[in-house]
Amino acid sequence: MIYIVAIDHVRRNCSVEYRELFKLINQHFTAEELKEICFDLGINYEDIRGTSKKDKARELVLYAMKKGLLSELEALCLKARPFAFTDSPPRPSPSPKPVPPRPLPPPPTDQDPQHNPYTLTKLLHIFFDEGEQTQLAERWGETYGRFHPSHKQPIHPLVEKLASQDQLAQLIDAAQHIHPELPWSEAYIAPGLVATPPPTHPDISKMSKLLSNTFPDRDAFDLFCASHFPQFLNDAPDNQSLNRICLELPQYLQRRGRLPELLTTMQANYPAEFKQHGPYERTEKPFEKQKRENKEKLAVQNEAQKVLVKEIINREATPPDRLILRQTLNVHAKRGIKSISWLPQEARLLSLTFNGDLQAWNMADDKAVANYKMSKNKSVSFAKSMPNGTEALLISGPLRRRKLCILKLENYKPKAFIDDVDDKVNTIAISPDSSWAVTAGDGNSLQVWNLTKAVKQTKWHGHLQPVTQVLMTSDGKQIISGSKDETIRIWDAAGELQHTLTEHTDEIAMLEVSPDGQYLASVQKNSMEIFIWKLPKPRGFLLSRFRKEKPQLVKKLPKQKSWINALSFSANGRFLATKSFDNKVRLWQTDTWKIAIEMMETLGGPVVFHPKRPLLATGGNNGKAIRIWQIVS
Repeated sequence: MIYIVAIDHVRRNCSVEYRELFKLINQHFTAEELKEICFDLGINYEDIRGTSKKDKARELVLYAMKKGLLSELEALCLKARPFAFTDSPPRPSPSPKPVPPRPLPPPPTDQDPQHNPYTLTKLLHIFFDEGEQTQLAERWGETYGRFHPSHKQPIHPLVEKLASQDQLAQLIDAAQHIHPELPWSEAYIAPGLVATPPPTHPDISKMSKLLSNTFPDRDAFDLFCASHFPQFLNDAPDNQSLNRICLELPQYLQRRGRLPELLTTMQANYPAEFKQHGPYERTEKPFEKQKRENKEKLAVQNEAQKVLVKEIINREATPPDRLILRQTLNVHAKRGIKSISWLPQEARLLSLTFNGDLQAWNMADDKAVANYKMSKNKSVSFAKSMPNGTEALLISGPLRRRKLCILKLENYKPKAFIDDVDDKVNTIAISPDSSWAVTAGDGNSLQVWNLTKAVKQTKWHGHLQPVTQVLMTSDGKQIISGSKDETIRIWDAAGELQHTLTEHTDEIAMLEVSPDGQYLASVQKNSMEIFIWKLPKPRGFLLSRFRKEKPQLVKKLPKQKSWINALSFSANGRFLATKSFDNKVRLWQTDTWKIAIEMMETLGGPVVFHPKRPLLATGGNNGKAIRIWQIVS
């Protein structure tokens, strides 16, 4: 006990610097005494590297610093050779604290704010009709047709031209006279999104050269790291050369945001060498410049999207005429709503998020009455309620192991699983009696499933390329499929091909049939047009053999400002609801095919009519809410 107290007393009063300790051990201790010191410290002498006594002494000091035993080693040496420590120099003052990296300077206050061309483009595209855009363009002697932002041309050509001429302020003044209610005061780039001037980068090569020229050998470098960066010394391999380890240290500290600490330490301890090899910053390289510009461009685009979403959410608060907002269901979804499916006999619905969370909602409650989520490897990618109202059909499981899952809505537990579902299946057509279903099969076929027995049944062949859409009429007598071969094919319940529609010029993206089976709406990929077909009434076997009536293309609805992403017919067949990327929901009257109701709605979630009631479900609040509307006659 007396020995431990003595050691602890010496530890608190240590005054020998580790370099001096190495010199004293090498000068005043023999090899046998080093073995005794290692024994007292619990260190195996054979584990200490080196062959000579000098090497052993140096490695012993380094080992003790790594393991936190330097004070114990110093106390043992003081007890054995107290006379050797009487004239030892005092311990140097600790190194100065590292200076944090200097932030980018804020833009000058007298500098004019930069206009955000993406915000101006979105405001012109969403809120200005074609005539108003033409009126603006004619003021600068330009004529533009219908413009749709794309990856190749994300900025309106008029905005792009006036930005190059530094006349965006005049454009805002002119546009403000047409629509003064829009947030023109927010059409600027927020401070800090764009680096001005371009930032500098730390020069790792010069820092490595500074280290390699300052320390003559690996031993001196290890002693420096043991004093200032011991964690790096523990992580670094022992067999690296001096040049290599001098390059590893700056890279190691850069990954941890500690490069200023290295520069401060070198400047304080080796000022001459530090001044000789500076400066330690460089201009950005071409790939770094491109990466920074892409990051800034994305930040500016996100800022423009926030302005647009904020304005649309404000307009969502004012419902249009003939629509009454019955209820708003808040969905806790990180990535938004993927699909909505009504239960046919009740005022209940199912919602599926892009995270694979399935929620059941009751109109009597504002909260989800049930949540269903499978394990991570079995996430739900598609969900649809079955016509019997007691079950739902899901597609779940990882890629190459997809399964059909029949889910009981009574307790939200799986009833049966069916294997061998194609990975690309994203839609299902279910028969009115819920006994069988049709999905896209392997390759270019349609796969028929027996839901009663939970087995595969048969395949229908006819398409030349993969099937993208499939649906069924309300009586179950006709199955309609769309494909990448630019055709729509109509089948009977036995799998016989009845009609092939070839008027489309691109792959079929969406299909929707009216509840009475009279009309079919179709949209091709990346299209702003909706094709309306009049379907013939199903006839008996003999009449269908001798008198075939082909579906007729009766209408092409006027082109929208942006691509269509959702379709739905009302229960009585009087309305067709569409949603497009211009953030608008439109209700078309099927007797005149003119717009009866139009309202703003943020992207996120489809539009779905109730199969029995005059209710419409839409995804609002930027995909984080389901809004239930009632149509007023």
